[in-house]
Amino acid sequence: MLVIVPDTLHIHKRGFGSLYNFLNQKEIKTLYVSEYNEYKSKYGNYKEDKDFFLEEYERLKTLTKDELFNKRLFNINIFLLAKAEIMSYVLTKKNWYRKEIKNIDTEIFDKLFKENKEELLLNMSVTIFWLKYWKKKISFQQYKKATHAIVFSGSLIYVKTFLNILENTKIKVYLVEHFFTGKDFYLENKHTHTANNTDLKYKNVFEYKKKLFKDVDLKEKEKEKERTYKRIKNAKNKNVVQPEKTEEIFFENKNKTILIMGQVINDFSIIETNNENINSLFIYKELIKKLLEETELNIILKTHPWEKKKINIGKSLTKEEITKEFKNKRLKIVEDYNLEKLIEDSDYICGLCTQSLIEATLKGKKTHQFGNAFYGEKGFTFDYKNIVDLVKNLKTEPKSNLTIKEYIDFEEWLTITFKELFNVEDELNKYYKYFNVNKKQIKSLNPNDFKEKIMSKILNKNKYKKYKLQRDKFYIDIKNPLIKRIFKYFHGIK
Repeated sequence: MLVIVPDTLHIHKRGFGSLYNFLNQKEIKTLYVSEYNEYKSKYGNYKEDKDFFLEEYERLKTLTKDELFNKRLFNINIFLLAKAEIMSYVLTKKNWYRKEIKNIDTEIFDKLFKENKEELLLNMSVTIFWLKYWKKKISFQQYKKATHAIVFSGSLIYVKTFLNILENTKIKVYLVEHFFTGKDFYLENKHTHTANNTDLKYKNVFEYKKKLFKDVDLKEKEKEKERTYKRIKNAKNKNVVQPEKTEEIFFENKNKTILIMGQVINDFSIIETNNENINSLFIYKELIKKLLEETELNIILKTHPWEKKKINIGKSLTKEEITKEFKNKRLKIVEDYNLEKLIEDSDYICGLCTQSLIEATLKGKKTHQFGNAFYGEKGFTFDYKNIVDLVKNLKTEPKSNLTIKEYIDFEEWLTITFKELFNVEDELNKYYKYFNVNKKQIKSLNPNDFKEKIMSKILNKNKYKKYKLQRDKFYIDIKNPLIKRIFKYFHGIK
């Protein structure tokens, strides 16, 4: 098993402990691509790196709007690959977050071309760079033998280009993404993004998994449930640390309360989902306005504290904008506030593509989701295509809590989901089984094959480790001409 990992920034021991340990077993060959790591977490902001991409930038600059929109390389549309990352940047700008952003490619492109052409050209230049880079990279002898690739998220340009190039190869691609518990993560065989896009979201996949689960004997089912709740109990969200329970939020009336769970404004779960509007801030404003005008409900908006730390935001953007917009005694806006306390004190709970609704469901609440969430339409949520339908239903005063049947459905969904997830503390045998790798067979072939044996003999311990983990950097840093010739010969470099 020869695995390509296209970066060393996101897949590491701290975030994916057991997977990282598996990839570094002596039976598995892993090629970590650390080259150009500095361009793998820019989230659309390449202004300081313009000189590096200048050649492609100048070429694109000469194109008309239609030519730019239809620009292709290797028969791949450049703008569509760049779109998600561009949006993660421009959605933090006033000319974007203060307006409705319909999720229509041509309209988004037109606005970018007119108002943010520099960002558009730069991100498309970056896309062309990475397409060429990955096309050349996998043509090298050592990469031609790769059997698998493990990739994080699938939304940034360097990953989207990698996935597209691999579509025409025999390499099996697996994407990883964290679950709300922090210690659990998806590991799914696919060529597209994972944000709000787990395979279990789709009815046919979930029904198949559900059927398999129903065939499991009762004793084993109970064990799976126990394991599920144990993993939830041990949850540790790496982005948000919950504050201690704080004082209650008081309103001047005795009306019922609705809690709106806010999402980070440029989160890929919103950008990459096929919703009518991908501007969460605009959606929250419209929802609050309708709730104030058409209902008597008190409103608590909990904005996401990660906005203060998120690249390209660095402040409580959603909280600040909503505070400027509304001055009403029926609206309270909080950020660093204990989530469990808010859930307990609220009659209704709603959200847009947020996993926090799962935490509310664990407390027995029947939540209202209006963002086509991956856990929606499974029998334990109210589901809406838009906020108009949400407010309309809230006027009927729907029930706040799950029925026994609905909680059973939720518990079944939760158990099936955790059964599919991997955990940072999983045993290595789980990976050998998942990837269908025969440990003994691999062991006899690797690392005692001829090339590895030679390299281990001619290099000292530190250099051999670098050769194993960072081959691109190792090749650049080789000073000994003989070792360089041997390396080039082994890896098909002319």
